[in-house]
Amino acid sequence: MGSESGSSGDIKGSGDRAVAAAAERAKQTAVRNIPVFDDLPVADTANLRIGADLSDALLALLPLVGVWRGEGEGRGPHGDYRFGQQIIVSHDGGDYLNWEARSWRLDEAGEYH
Repeated sequence: MGSESGSSGDIKGSGDRAVAAAAERAKQTAVRNIPVFDDLPVADTANLRIGADLSDALLALLPLVGVWRGEGEGRGPHGDYRFGQQIIVSHDGGDYLNWEARSWRLDEAGEYH
């Protein structure tokens, strides 16, 4: 049989382990969603457990739907800086996804600036 390592040297994983790890992460992130706006004509959600069903045309993109947060580093004309970012990929049952991105600068202590 072949090597257990991939071309990058990483040990190949099990699909079952990946699904189990995602289920564990979901216990922590299941409540994340975008705010509910009562004046929208159709409900909009980033949480696949509530709201309209995801369009069958978008099933391949299902892993993208959610609220994603993180920190990074950038470089501008005045030097390097840290920033935070949140990306929301949501849907309303149509055959398209909604994308919203927000970012902000962080100071040396990691606080919003």
